[in-house]
Amino acid sequence: MSTRTPKDHANEIFDNLRKQAIEKYMAGQREHKGHLWEVSIPKMIGFAKEEVIDQGSYLWTIEENIQAIRLLLGELFEVWESSEEPPTNGEADLILKVRSLLDI
Repeated sequence: MSTRTPKDHANEIFDNLRKQAIEKYMAGQREHKGHLWEVSIPKMIGFAKEEVIDQGSYLWTIEENIQAIRLLLGELFEVWESSEEPPTNGEADLILKVRSLLDI
């Protein structure tokens, strides 16, 4: 059983997010050679729109890939569960965890 708490999880997420956000921000500063706070509002709106488009592309592609994984794993689990050698308790627990994570 995990001793990880919701607060531990939040700290891991936001510590990592902070580090990555600073790295990305500084890379953008090097690339654009300017100060973000000095970028005009119309230009910043354009940058933000580009980011929204990128995010949509990533999210819909990830969703498609997860659906493909769900279908393949569902087929694999059906074969595994109907085989002559049924899954051990540990294997069955693993199947249940994966099914739960992917909502299979």
